[in-house]
Amino acid sequence: ESTIVRLSTGVKKSLVPGGLFVGAMIAPSQMDFVVRWLVNWPLLIRRSPDEYESILGRSEWLPDEIEVIPEPHKIHSLSLCRKRAC
Repeated sequence: ESTIVRLSTGVKKSLVPGGLFVGAMIAPSQMDFVVRWLVNWPLLIRRSPDEYESILGRSEWLPDEIEVIPEPHKIHSLSLCRKRAC
């Protein structure tokens, strides 16, 4: 199981019902070299909005608890995951 799946699962378990987890992901793009070179973040793993949503789904979030919002160029995505109230 990947680190991000374990982390996201742990966040969900720690939230109270109705709690909100806000996350973000960067998709592959032609500007990847900028992040690697300028920001010195060579190990950043980039994923598409669909891949990101799939990861959240494997993290015990239910489909109706997940909202992934990509910006128009689909390079940056924001996720809003609200734990269902029991």
